[in-house]
Amino acid sequence: MKKASPASWIFSFSGTQSLRISQLLEDGQLEIGAIHTYIELYSRLYVDLAPNVALIAGYKADRKGNLYTGPSTEDTPALVEAAAFHDGIVIAQVNELVDAECDLPRVDIPGSWIDYVVVADKPFFIEPLFTRDPRLIKQEHILMAMMAIKGIYAEHQVQSLNHGIGSTLPLSSCCCRLTANSSV
Repeated sequence: MKKASPASWIFSFSGTQSLRISQLLEDGQLEIGAIHTYIELYSRLYVDLAPNVALIAGYKADRKGNLYTGPSTEDTPALVEAAAFHDGIVIAQVNELVDAECDLPRVDIPGSWIDYVVVADKPFFIEPLFTRDPRLIKQEHILMAMMAIKGIYAEHQVQSLNHGIGSTLPLSSCCCRLTANSSV
């Protein structure tokens, strides 16, 4: 079977790689062909297409590649599983490499799914943009999030985006409506 060239790989990433990925995109070394989503089936996430390469971030890994992702677990196992089971390459960036599995708080992703582990030159940590406590979320926060989403997807001419509660809304009308009703 012929392997796809790097220019045509289905690619996913998470964590601190976003700066480098954006630089590769700007330099023309990577192209975005499509934006893919997740499918939930019986409370389990599946990626709609399997990536050829998945760059992920975790907190710790042992020498066998077993990975502890910490609070950044969310959709990472779904990406890794999709890549690993379709002959993709999985590269994990971690803050710390430990000697044995017993030094990990838990194993979120087994080492057999990881191809390479790279120790980060400086530790990364999840930094929330704002609180998840609904009492503390203000209209300004919602507006900031909607404008960020519009900025990310605008160049791809996305007409609608499912915001996770089963309703598909046109992006432009969401942002315009929030802008018109906001005092920002």
